[in-house]
Amino acid sequence: MATTTRLTLPRPSTSSSAASSASASSSSRNKVMTTLMHGRRPKRKIPRTVKRSSASASTSRREEDEDEDNAGQAAEDAFFVNYFAYGSNVGSKTFSTRRNIQPKRVQNGKILDYQLSFNVPGVPFLEPAFASVTRQKGKVTHGVCYTITKDEFQYLLQTEGSYDVVDVDVVVYGDKDIEGVLMKAKTLTHRDVAARRDLQPSKRYRDLIVEGAKERGLEKSWIEFLEKMPYFDPNEKPLNAFEMSVLAAALPVVLARAAPKIFDVVFSNSGEGGNDEKMSNERKLIESFLATQEALYDVHDSVEGVVGRSGVLGDNRI
Repeated sequence: MATTTRLTLPRPSTSSSAASSASASSSSRNKVMTTLMHGRRPKRKIPRTVKRSSASASTSRREEDEDEDNAGQAAEDAFFVNYFAYGSNVGSKTFSTRRNIQPKRVQNGKILDYQLSFNVPGVPFLEPAFASVTRQKGKVTHGVCYTITKDEFQYLLQTEGSYDVVDVDVVVYGDKDIEGVLMKAKTLTHRDVAARRDLQPSKRYRDLIVEGAKERGLEKSWIEFLEKMPYFDPNEKPLNAFEMSVLAAALPVVLARAAPKIFDVVFSNSGEGGNDEKMSNERKLIESFLATQEALYDVHDSVEGVVGRSGVLGDNRI
């Protein structure tokens, strides 16, 4: 009969397990001490979930960048304004040198359904008219779009005087499709004071506009149009002593005709259109100026035949 021998393996003693644990703890402490002494961080494995989410993190960063860009654009919109110039302000001589406005951006462009007009009355026989734009379907006016601060724009309005502000869409040069992206801007228009006549710019003023258009590199066809505009040149036939005396005598008549309107404006307690809002001092000044200009051109009709050419269209066509 066979005899079976049973082998019994010795169990690990409790003391051996404790020693192993103590050794592991000591090794961990050594790693920490090494990190503190040498400034090295112990390596650790990066969980797979972090690696898999790298695309998501990239998308999140892009969204954050877009949010920052949008916030930056909103801040710029709150601080800057786009102003479309078409007259003497196109040139740096007037806009940057004389007005001392330094734009952040300068972009050539055009506005559709607006016509360059000279309906802003000046001084007959010297500076008969200044530029404006009027709504006219199918017409185009070329100019420059300046990005300036809102404070600079308010200063510009104060220097321009009796103009009104309107919103326009500027087609920036290079955009062949007029249905494409347009630049929102503000420009200046002027109400018709002498609607029954078409006034002429002086040669000095016309030359400033042409010079600015060439400086900025506006379209050749637009420059040619400006160069062919009729103008008034007071130096071609300077006023003699008699004509000067006639004009001097007409000034009190102008003031007398304008006085009632100016009185109503200055002491008016209502705003434009008869609303309850009190008219601002700036608006009162503008309305008084317009009243004076209306009276000036009424008297002009009486003395033009005596004095001669004054800048009314037809006097000096080219």
